[in-house]
Amino acid sequence: AMRAHATCAEVQAMGCASLLNIMSGSVENKIMAANAGAIEAVVTAMRAHVDDHGVQAEGCGALRNLTNAPPEIKTRAWNAGVVQVLVAAMRGYLQDVNVQGEACAALRIMIMNRSQEDKLVAWKAGVIEVVVAAARGYVDNEPIQARACGVLDSVVNDDTERARAGAAGAVEVVVEASLQHAGSVDVQLLAYSGLAKMIYGSAANQTRAVEAGILDAAVAAM
Repeated sequence: AMRAHATCAEVQAMGCASLLNIMSGSVENKIMAANAGAIEAVVTAMRAHVDDHGVQAEGCGALRNLTNAPPEIKTRAWNAGVVQVLVAAMRGYLQDVNVQGEACAALRIMIMNRSQEDKLVAWKAGVIEVVVAAARGYVDNEPIQARACGVLDSVVNDDTERARAGAAGAVEVVVEASLQHAGSVDVQLLAYSGLAKMIYGSAANQTRAVEAGILDAAVAAM
């Protein structure tokens, strides 16, 4: 149906929603769906209907489920352009908590354990900027804070990435997440893991962390 009615946004949104439900919790279903071309169908729908909220929201949810799968499925998703459509959705729907949450979760899954070359692709796509924007926009939302910290933890590994993350405000949002969600183990673990990578060997990021309140955050977390 999605291939036959590519220009109909309503059909595309319903197709993405159906894939989201079918693939919930079943690895076998995800593998069958991927082999049937589900990843490419969702990516095509999201590219063709950038201005349709339903397609973008359901598409992000479907991709989160699809990509939480064996490595070969994640590689197929990567090659299909999943990172780029997720970033575009986050840019276009900053005010939509569902889009931000689902896309953040999918990006973390996609970027985790990828090669440095692949992470560079994610950087060039604008992952760091959209994740920082999501964290700033939803300070009180624990799942989004944890997912945003998780993306930052996964993507920052070298001096160039540290500098770019610092310039984008990533240090400050991670510290703020720790301060605002002192009772969340997930947020604390991901925030401090990501922060450790961002401040390692970077005097500028260390200064940013101190000015953002890292000392108070660390004491509160303990």
